[in-house]
Amino acid sequence: MTNREVFCQCMSFTRALCLLSLGVLLCTTQALAWNTNQFMRNMGSNMDVQQDYQQRQVQLQAQQAQSQLLQQQVQQQQQSIQAQQQYTTRLRATSQEAASAIQECRNKRASGQLKTYVESTECSNPKIVAAYQRAGYPYMDLIALWTAKRREIAEQEDMHRMTEVQAQAKGAELMSEISDTERHRNLEAMNAQAQAATVQASQMQALGSFQSTQPEPQPRQTHISCTHMDYGNMGSTDCNTH
Repeated sequence: MTNREVFCQCMSFTRALCLLSLGVLLCTTQALAWNTNQFMRNMGSNMDVQQDYQQRQVQLQAQQAQSQLLQQQVQQQQQSIQAQQQYTTRLRATSQEAASAIQECRNKRASGQLKTYVESTECSNPKIVAAYQRAGYPYMDLIALWTAKRREIAEQEDMHRMTEVQAQAKGAELMSEISDTERHRNLEAMNAQAQAATVQASQMQALGSFQSTQPEPQPRQTHISCTHMDYGNMGSTDCNTH
């Protein structure tokens, strides 16, 4: 075999080897493009799942906040009712204690242990103040006004400017005025509580409206476009997500 024939055979073998290598490279490039497409699709699917999870978390948090606000409102109402019942019980007992102190000091004056109406009043007034303080009465200024007026009435009795019947009528009138003032203050406190409850109800309604207007999570549409560029027997693939 001549040198030329050997050279031709070598060239044929080399050409075949090059074609085989190019074929393998082309297959590898196509496989890489397919793997890239699969990766981009999976990534888009994972993004959809994450977005759906985040939206559902927001809705869950809104529901929990609404439930907690409702529970707080119910607890506050229950506590308010219980506190009012306890306050009424304490006030009734305090009124009875004050009345007992007044009657006790009157009996001492009637028996001669106390000489004047002023002494009788000075005997009962400190007991009245102490009783209402122990009860936690919120309007101690009214108690101070009551005891001060009782002493003024007693002075009028001692100077014979007022009979005992007139003094009792004056005392009843004074108690009526104090009771009216107390009711007015209690009404103002109740109105303030009602306004606070209205604000809480508005917050709950706004929260519920916000939750109801939230759209259900929609699947995110992911588009993947790939471009394959050929350079002779070589190739390149680029993929984009949008």
